Amino acid sequence: MRKIDAHAHWAGDTPEALGLLEELEIKILNIGMGRSDGGGRWGKHGERYGGLARKYSEFYAWCTGIDEPNFDDPDRYVEETIQLLGKDFKSGAIACKIPKSFGMSIKDKSGNYFMVDDDLLEPIFSFIEEQAKPLIMHIGEPMEAFQPLDENGVFYNYYSAHQNYHFYGKEGVPTHRRLMDSRDHVVERHPDLTVVGAHYGSMEYDVDEVARRFDRYPNFVVDSSGLARADSLSRQDREKVYNFIVKYQDRIMFGMDRQTDGRKLSELPTKEQKVILNTYREHLLVGMEFYQSNGKFMLRGKERQGLGLPQDVMEKIMRLNAKNWFPGM
Repeated sequence: MRKIDAHAHWAGDTPEALGLLEELEIKILNIGMGRSDGGGRWGKHGERYGGLARKYSEFYAWCTGIDEPNFDDPDRYVEETIQLLGKDFKSGAIACKIPKSFGMSIKDKSGNYFMVDDDLLEPIFSFIEEQAKPLIMHIGEPMEAFQPLDENGVFYNYYSAHQNYHFYGKEGVPTHRRLMDSRDHVVERHPDLTVVGAHYGSMEYDVDEVARRFDRYPNFVVDSSGLARADSLSRQDREKVYNFIVKYQDRIMFGMDRQTDGRKLSELPTKEQKVILNTYREHLLVGMEFYQSNGKFMLRGKERQGLGLPQDVMEKIMRLNAKNWFPGM
């Protein structure tokens, strides 16, 4: 089965990486960030991803990103952002991404968290809508980020190591509900804009929450983005999750969210390259097994039950939906 990984940060430029993608029959959509995000580190990703997509179009496509706001000169920020996006779209970017820093770390000049439904961003979203490019929105974190740390939680290890993204007990931080509402407002304001909710729209803890958005917004779709989200789904009632995916089989895209440490694979030591290649293969196979298998299998060190989805549904999730929702894929 040919496949599309609809969410990755994987600059595999070596012959071994390209050979792996050919063997796995998979094409990757690399997700870039704005040029200012992460001190410029993520901006370089866009340059690399664009180059890979132009050189190896059979294996790669790319998505650009939006810079963090310039509150000292907001008009100039909007104008420059639109110009940069236009340039990236002409250079082959097939989508644009808003990162989770919008609503979770960026603050305006008054010290308030800057939300993605702020009027400042409206001209930018309108431009993306006019260009008929999808907008990937990674808004918010999993619900566990707003709850006490739980050793049995899906994301316990992550939030233990990344306390900056664990918000339980921190004053002034937007609630999970407020973050979801901010994204939903954008989806509602722009009915002709395809909005992709990364990581099941940060609502992987309950597929009913995702279903409510699907029913409300025909322009809203999601990607699965990684084994942690499959783990979240595996802890819910299997029949409920199965029925959810079958019902909304045209709105869900498979993604791995694997990365190459912010660099091209060729820039890393040979030993690290091998680990990254092997990890990609392993995660892909396990991720597919969750959706495809009728039996038990190991997921992140725990025995889980596969969903056993029909083959035609698998083909939509694994490839056809990405081709449909990402023109140019």
